Amino acid sequence: MEQIEIIKRDGTVIKCYCQEPFCTPTSAVQETTLMSDDTVKITLRTTQLYKFGKGDKVVINGYTYKIRTTPERALQTDEDYIHTLTCYGVLYHLMKCQYRNCDANGNSTKAIFGLTYSIKDFIKVAIYNLNRDNPGEWAFDEQNCPDTEPITVSFSKNNVLQVIQNLCGKDKFNLEFRITTENGINTIHIGNFGSVVTPPSGATHFEWGKGD
Repeated sequence: MEQIEIIKRDGTVIKCYCQEPFCTPTSAVQETTLMSDDTVKITLRTTQLYKFGKGDKVVINGYTYKIRTTPERALQTDEDYIHTLTCYGVLYHLMKCQYRNCDANGNSTKAIFGLTYSIKDFIKVAIYNLNRDNPGEWAFDEQNCPDTEPITVSFSKNNVLQVIQNLCGKDKFNLEFRITTENGINTIHIGNFGSVVTPPSGATHFEWGKGD
């Protein structure tokens, strides 16, 4: 298994494969579903206590996953600790951002409103909202987005992830979305990206590392 590194908020790097002080992952699972799950769950066995916290991160295949919830910790013996970390990908930002009638300057007046837009214009509003909360971090692949007829949709204090999932539903535009990250910029892509890759042997998720 490749080396896994936990990068703490202060910049300290903790190598998850280490002999002294002893640290090894007993499980490391990445769960990714198109337009839905995007998490990495790591269980570490260590001989010393680590204080992991919200904002600590791990980079997997070029994508950053951050701890957003309080890590679990269990003491087996005086020198045997089990740490369980759940790290969230960029979809977390969509869940935390409210979809408002936001313009390109970040100005908005309502969280309950309706729009008659094409998919491109709906996604532009999503980008305006995301950049309102995280300036300069979000972009839209407008050039490769399909052209659609406008439809009317009402919104009531929804978050951005709920809105995009709804817009891509079969009863709306019947499309898919994905997010790529490059040089610190998260780009939303809209289109038809093919079937979701299914894990082998009937599993419900991919395991990219597991050991004792």
